Amino acid sequence: MLSEQTFFQKNYEFIATQPERFRIKPGFCRFALHYEVLKSREDVPGLVYSGTDERVTLHSTYFPLKEANKQVEAFESDSAAIVVSGMGLGYALTPLAEKFPNARIVVIEPDKHLFNSALHYINLETLPARVFFYIGWDEFELPPLLELSDSISFFENRQRLKLHSLYFDGIKNRLNGVPAFQTSARWSYPKFQDNQLKVIFIDSSYVLTKECLLGIQEAGHEVRYIHIDKEQYDYSEFIRNILNEIAAFRPDFILTVNHLGFDQEGRLTELLTQLCMPYVSWFVDSPTVILSGFEQNISDYCNIFVWDRDYISDVRKAGYPHVDYLPLATQPTIFQHRNLPCRFDISFVGSSMVFSIHKNLRRMVHRPDLLTMVDRVARAFLTMDSRDFPAAFQQLQEKEGVTLCFDNRDQEEDFKAAVMWRTSQICRRS
Repeated sequence: MLSEQTFFQKNYEFIATQPERFRIKPGFCRFALHYEVLKSREDVPGLVYSGTDERVTLHSTYFPLKEANKQVEAFESDSAAIVVSGMGLGYALTPLAEKFPNARIVVIEPDKHLFNSALHYINLETLPARVFFYIGWDEFELPPLLELSDSISFFENRQRLKLHSLYFDGIKNRLNGVPAFQTSARWSYPKFQDNQLKVIFIDSSYVLTKECLLGIQEAGHEVRYIHIDKEQYDYSEFIRNILNEIAAFRPDFILTVNHLGFDQEGRLTELLTQLCMPYVSWFVDSPTVILSGFEQNISDYCNIFVWDRDYISDVRKAGYPHVDYLPLATQPTIFQHRNLPCRFDISFVGSSMVFSIHKNLRRMVHRPDLLTMVDRVARAFLTMDSRDFPAAFQQLQEKEGVTLCFDNRDQEEDFKAAVMWRTSQICRRS
């Protein structure tokens, strides 16, 4: 019999060869509970959650294998896919695969640390290729990744659900087509009925915040703002604040700058679309950089304004239906003309981009191959006519034989942003 450490090493190596079956979210995991692994009478460990106020037995500390087999025996399904809500130490997976030889088995485990613990006790190589693992993902990220058919059954461990009931209920509802947000008729009301409009403005003390607020009020409209503190940022609380403000204030639309407040997974877009709430994003920087990876934000209720007409076609090509031009301007009550002597005929106002580049590069310190490519790709990008980064990057790879592999999508987006900032920096310096 293999030792626990040997099992772990073999499983770790096996996972590396099967990336299509093991979708493990990189980076921080928000689910990391404390468990006790206790020896059972079957010579395999039981598992107990030890919280501050409760203890939950996830696997029997006497007969965990017998317990898992009983759960599988009692479970019936004729679905094409079986979703396993929390794998624990994986005792139910082999009997499930044996009882349902034609079903695709999808294991969802939110706690990466618990998954790593399970690798000491199970042999992943013995599981059939139709068993897939999704580890460490948030509930709103999973449905697009799963790619499941309409025929789904849920194999649920009641004890496991005690710990993460909202998480698994959210996944189940989404896979069953239940809306992510429970809304009522109080959010459905006619908009743009009066000359005086009501606007909710999403603010993080970014540039143009004060100008936007003053401009809306000076035009005779009413505005409330929801502030985002980037240092203490709870997205669930932000969503609740949005809902509360909509219910109390009944705005005609929501306004933000540079898509601030919108997440890549499209949670806020999904909510506003469900509420039939128009929202406006005014881009005062490059929308092609900011919207890269934001495909889940496309909606008929999304209205995008760009500071440069050149961007209109790019944003429309990305799938956004309502795109228009809104130039930058000055708020004269903040920036006032002063009669000062002219010392130079030419002046330049702009950032050196040093901080923006550094912020993206520091996320790739473990990938020196990518770091060394940023400058080369940026200088090649400068010579191209297209500002469409994906098209230009593809052209660069074909022309110069450049091949880059990324650990995940976030890393790819960081690299692209670093290239764009570096390109801008070179232009400004020249």
